Amino acid sequence: MSFKATRKETITKKREVIKSGKAWMRWLMIPVALLSVLDIIDKPYRWTGLILLVISVGLFYLLKRSRRLEHDEVNLYIIRDKKETIVPFTSIISIKRSGMKVNGSRPWKIRYEDHIRKKRKIWFFNDFFNKEFHNAVRIGNPKVVIWTHPHFAHAEDNKHNPDYND
Repeated sequence: MSFKATRKETITKKREVIKSGKAWMRWLMIPVALLSVLDIIDKPYRWTGLILLVISVGLFYLLKRSRRLEHDEVNLYIIRDKKETIVPFTSIISIKRSGMKVNGSRPWKIRYEDHIRKKRKIWFFNDFFNKEFHNAVRIGNPKVVIWTHPHFAHAEDNKHNPDYND
């Protein structure tokens, strides 16, 4: 009986979160936008209400576009609102740390091929090295290039890549 339980656990692997999206925060911009509209109606000669309205609408749009990234043993899941894109580990080309810095942290860049063989990129901020995700990708796709440093590749990062020459 314990064999069946462990077998079921390996078949139904739970998804692990790489990056959680903050799309729910967009709803906080609606009261700000309403207050700015009331300010525009009350004092139409001031620019503060209009500036606040433009900023709140812009933040609403940016927060609506936020993504959630999850993975299991064989796929990467990109979730935006109710739309889910499944990227198999075999179609991931590289995972690299970017050379640019935003507020002191460097974004990660995942390059992959979609179902029509078009190369795509996804950028995300994650301050820590997600060892479980990187190991799962390496097992699922031995040709993937993983660079943890933004300017050069470490030999130990690509020891599983047969195309990498020391």
